[in-house]
Formats: sequence, C-alpha cells, structure tokens
Amino acid sequence: ARELLERGKQNIDTHPPDDPVVKAELQSVLGRIDYRLGLYAQASELQQQAAAGFGAAGGHALQQAQTELDRVETLNEILDIKAVTVALPIAAAHLAAIPAAPAADRVRLLMAQTRLAFNKRDMQAAKQHADAMLARARKAHVDDDLLSMALLTAGNVEWARHALDTAEADYREALSAI
Repeated sequence: ARELLERGKQNIDTHPPDDPVVKAELQSVLGRIDYRLGLYAQASELQQQAAAGFGAAGGHALQQAQTELDRVETLNEILDIKAVTVALPIAAAHLAAIPAAPAADRVRLLMAQTRLAFNKRDMQAAKQHADAMLARARKAHVDDDLLSMALLTAGNVEWARHALDTAEADYREALSAI
C-alpha cells in the first residue's frame, strides 16, 4: 500500500494534472492518508502544497481552509508549536471568511486552538477553547467521531487542570458517543 501511495505522489510531481484544483485535491487526500499512516512530515508538506494550490486557483476557500486545518492537526500531532502558531491564525482567518463554513470545521478549529494552548501549557486558554469547542459541537450536533474527539480533548484539559471529576465525565461521555 505504501509503495502505491509513493507512486501516486511521484506521479503528481512528474505528471501533474492539467487542472491545478485536481492536483490540490489529490495532494490534500494523500496528505490525509500520510497523516493516518503516521507520516507526519510528508503529510504536512502535501497539505501545505494543497492549501497553496487551492488558494492560487481561487474560488476554493472552503477546501483551502479545510486543508489548512488538516495541516494544523498534523503539526499539533508532532508538537511543532512554532509552526502551529504560524499556521493556525491563517487557517482561522480563512475559515472566518466563509460565513457558511460547516460547524464541524469550526469545531476542528477550536480543537486545534485547544491543543495548541494545551501544548503551550496555557491551561486557562485551553479551558476557554475547550469549553467553546464542546458548546459548538453539542449545539451543532456534529458526528459522533468528532464529538468524541472533542470530549477527549476537553477531558485532557480538565485532567491537566486537576479537575478529575470533570475529566472523567468527559471521558465517559466520549466513550458513550462512539
């Protein structure tokens, strides 16, 4: 499977599609696959290229913002706080410019902000973002997987704040949602 994935990446570079949006879509998908395989450096590079491709093509603001959020998640995963600190406000600005952006993407943004604050050990900011994330996730009735991830993220914040009863409640609710 990895060999097939690598050949796909090489083909995008050696024989790029005529349509730059198709190229960006392929890079975005391959970036998500690399992320799931734990190939974070490769994922980040593909996600960065895809976001730039969507931006250059124009008219694909949502795909650009979603791909930027994917990259922020990748960078958060490898604890690249410096890169997240740069990439997150860009993704946030692009998402904010889309009035009808899906609630799930707004929850993902709040999750990324929570994780960045958590990784910086700013538990006050992490708590504020986590509370906003959970409120939005519950109000928008996001899918169970995203709700579970939001609850786990909030539970981690509560655990770090030594609010163990609240952390336990978040963890239990996350388990019941999946």
